Amino acid sequence: MLLNHTPPDEAEGKIADAYAALPPGVPVPDPLVLHSASPEILIRQMEFLRYYMNHPRLDMELLAMTRYILSHRLGHQFCYDFNGMILQAAAMMSDEELATLRENPESAEIDPERKALLLFALQVVAAPESVASKDVDALRDLGWTDEDIFDMSFHATSFISSTMLWKAFAGNKSCG
Repeated sequence: MLLNHTPPDEAEGKIADAYAALPPGVPVPDPLVLHSASPEILIRQMEFLRYYMNHPRLDMELLAMTRYILSHRLGHQFCYDFNGMILQAAAMMSDEELATLRENPESAEIDPERKALLLFALQVVAAPESVASKDVDALRDLGWTDEDIFDMSFHATSFISSTMLWKAFAGNKSCG
């Protein structure tokens, strides 16, 4: 990486505390290690991660689907592979289902409410200027709150910024 950072096995103090927010046995992904270049940003990133891990309405599968599609579209191989593994392990998705999700999210076999929110988040990152009140109202009609809509949109857009930082500062390092 082009910036000084702290690998998990060398972490102390607040950086070690931040890494410890991940569930036991889950390695700290290299894109997250990059955040240690700014310990306060790492702490905030881990707070966001904890928030989403405990979100009352946005489940791990939906969030992983979002990151999987976006990592494919952005060419972020590590996150593409990582989120694909999450979806295969936790959601029991087959290679064929992952291919459908990746290539045509509109055809993904998930409940209509979650699919609508997923597609909305993809719209927010692909064409933010196209978001209209009818889009938000449709999500509300499906039972999503404004907080849910914002949280999902924030999750998707935050993933884009992390991806760009990784591409800028990882050099040619593949992560793993």
